[in-house]
Amino acid sequence: MAIKTRLITSHPLSDHSGDLKADEEFSFSVLSDTGTGKLKSITAARLYISLVRSYSSLYTMEVRFGGVLVGTTVNPGIFDSAQPATMQLISPSPYLVTGTGGEITISIRSTSATGSKLNFRQGCYVTLEVDYEEAEEPRQAFYYDGSKWLPCDIRYYDGSGWQPCKALYSPDGQSFQ
Repeated sequence: MAIKTRLITSHPLSDHSGDLKADEEFSFSVLSDTGTGKLKSITAARLYISLVRSYSSLYTMEVRFGGVLVGTTVNPGIFDSAQPATMQLISPSPYLVTGTGGEITISIRSTSATGSKLNFRQGCYVTLEVDYEEAEEPRQAFYYDGSKWLPCDIRYYDGSGWQPCKALYSPDGQSFQ
């Protein structure tokens, strides 16, 4: 199964720079979304901030999408000038693949220092990126009773006894297993 990627891109709800301190949050309005998927497993999830300044190395961030906690991340490090930052999400939620709507909210948690931790620069945007393996749709088994195709869940009756469904067939008679 091929790996798919969902991208959710957003911009700040306010048009000014925003400093983020402990137990504060900053929200971003979703601009574009490549859409939901059927999740089998998440292989990687990242938070990208296009233009941010970091003042402290003593914090973690909580990331929410549509009000649902979708992961946490450690700080991107200390950097004095505004620059892009990419952080891996820890324990990413399935909602990153299946969830819809809402906005992206970032909040600072688990800090032992006071003062500003992050500064979102005017014009910055945030992207949630999740790589995932998509779940396959279950396929229906069919058997041919001599005149027509009938659904077969586990076994079928062939006139002389119960037989297991050994092969999956489509209703048009073409085998697909």
